[in-house]
Amino acid sequence: MMALKQRKALYVNGEWLAASNVEPVINPANESVLGEAPVGGSAHVEGALAAAREAFDRGPWPRMSQKERQAKMAAFLDAIERRARDIIPLIIEESGSLQMLAHQVQFALPLQLARYLNEISTRPAVTPLPVDVIPNFQGTLSLAASVMSREPVGVVIGFDTDEEAIAMANDTEYGLSGAVFSANVGRAYEMALQMRTGGVTVNTGFPQLTRNAPFGGIKRSGHGREYGELGLNEFTYVKTVDFQAA
Repeated sequence: MMALKQRKALYVNGEWLAASNVEPVINPANESVLGEAPVGGSAHVEGALAAAREAFDRGPWPRMSQKERQAKMAAFLDAIERRARDIIPLIIEESGSLQMLAHQVQFALPLQLARYLNEISTRPAVTPLPVDVIPNFQGTLSLAASVMSREPVGVVIGFDTDEEAIAMANDTEYGLSGAVFSANVGRAYEMALQMRTGGVTVNTGFPQLTRNAPFGGIKRSGHGREYGELGLNEFTYVKTVDFQAA
């Protein structure tokens, strides 16, 4: 691994500016100090925002064709991939991650996703599909709401009907992901449609994070989606231009 370069400054608008402060970056495995991260103040933030606004409104990026932007992003991602042997060990030391997670989840997967989004960025925007609206269960705070949404404790609560199970599952302020286990796949699918979560797995406990399937939560588990074309659309807005030919 390359030696960690220390720079106690912030890069704003093409310049390295002295930081307001620094914070140590701790290796959670042995509590050693990996380095010091520069900390900015309000002046740095306001300067960065002003520079970003100027660049977006008057800089070269918004005047490039989509193909030109795509090529720039591809070159940027290539540069990151070439530095995999330097970046992955830093991820492990900074986060305490396992080797497999650092390689596959924290480096390879984000890079793969970024390449996919760059690839589809020239496609026409997708048309939103209709969404079924299922009323959320209303009532007093139940046992389900108080214990089923907490980690890492595993809780098993019995139920008599599918409706009762759905009510308990929906009686929470969180809604990232749910799971249904059943030998009857059709029945499990019907229950999955009624669960008020951003995603549901059937007969598996962990969602398969794929580059073309949107991922995200509802309620207090977040807003918006990442991954897939719907995730890309989170960074855009629709504009209608209505005019008459002269």
